[in-house]
Amino acid sequence: MIGAGFGGSQLRRHLEMGPQVSPAVSSSADPDKLLASTTNVPSSNESDFFYELLNVVRQNFVEQVDDEDKLAVGAVKGMINSLSDPDAQFLSEKQLPSFERALKGEYEGIGVELKLSYDATQLEKFRESQAKLAEWNEKGRKEINGRPEELPSMDAGGLIPDVIVAAVIAGSPAEKAGLKAGDTIDGVDGKWSISRGEVLELNRAFDRMRLGATERAAYLKLRETYLKRTDNAVSAMRLKEKLTAGTNGTVKLFWKSPGVPGTRSANISKALTKVAPRDGERFTFVSGASEALQAALNGGQTNFDLRNSGFGDFAVMREALRIALPKGEFGTLVKAGEATGKPYPGGNANPDPKLTLVVDSSTTGAARLFAAILKSSGKAQLKGDLGSDPVLDFEFRRVQGGAGYVLPIAEFKEAKS
Repeated sequence: MIGAGFGGSQLRRHLEMGPQVSPAVSSSADPDKLLASTTNVPSSNESDFFYELLNVVRQNFVEQVDDEDKLAVGAVKGMINSLSDPDAQFLSEKQLPSFERALKGEYEGIGVELKLSYDATQLEKFRESQAKLAEWNEKGRKEINGRPEELPSMDAGGLIPDVIVAAVIAGSPAEKAGLKAGDTIDGVDGKWSISRGEVLELNRAFDRMRLGATERAAYLKLRETYLKRTDNAVSAMRLKEKLTAGTNGTVKLFWKSPGVPGTRSANISKALTKVAPRDGERFTFVSGASEALQAALNGGQTNFDLRNSGFGDFAVMREALRIALPKGEFGTLVKAGEATGKPYPGGNANPDPKLTLVVDSSTTGAARLFAAILKSSGKAQLKGDLGSDPVLDFEFRRVQGGAGYVLPIAEFKEAKS
């Protein structure tokens, strides 16, 4: 059984992980110069890490390294993946233009935003294992007889992510097809997204067969189905590209909805869906949002719908906060490794009238942080629930070679009353 599950896990890892920095490289190059362990995101011209990495490659390989940009992109992709953080995104050369258009309110593809959902327990065990292995590797260079501590046991397939619809853009082909936030993408155009649920189902079927509760033929049939899907698997990155990039063509999409039995499907045509920052009560943090917010407040509007607002532009959102927040300091933004963090500064708005922000699980990214800070300030009340996941501040960076990345740089914590 371990072999069957491990095969799916290895496939997913192969599909998802980009070029990796070897231990020899990562020990001599300081990853903080690139990613700053989410405590300090550098500007794109701070590329000491790339050139240090390039020198290592030149010293160890005979062939000339002609394309330094591609090497840099590969290094970034490997480092982003090595964080094991579902909130960190690497944006490929194909994905970056679509991402930047979305910040302006122009959504390509079928009009969805996607996120990866991991089993939190297994992800934490994986991080613990990585930390112990890194410590052992460091000791191994000094103590030849060093051995790793016992690593936490992990469930086969526990690190296979589900691809979840984070938001459905208003007026998009996806909305017209019936997709909703929280749906799980099962496949596209005959290629399948292998889920951890399938691996766990296969695990349980094997256990039942071993205990005599399931016929061997039934288990083998399930295993055959799983292997066929594995042979036609699509990576999460490729899935994102197919569903969020381009404005021409049609995709055959398969998805599952919570509480609805079976798999749904539809042929969905790609299009360019344009979203204004303000459409009645609906509000989205794209270009022009701060001006739209000021106009709305001047007009006496107090209700704002932040559902399905997409990831949004965090720089634009911060401008909007300066307009909406009263004077003071509200909550704290805590960076990784910090004990306390810094208070979030207020603006110059009057404490009254109070705002009402409509939120739910589809309120993500910039809108989620906006809602949490305004609630903390007392300026707004929330109609709906943001959920229990951490409220994160993000930063977006481009890198040489036409790629980019998005990293969580801090967690917002509401002040204790």
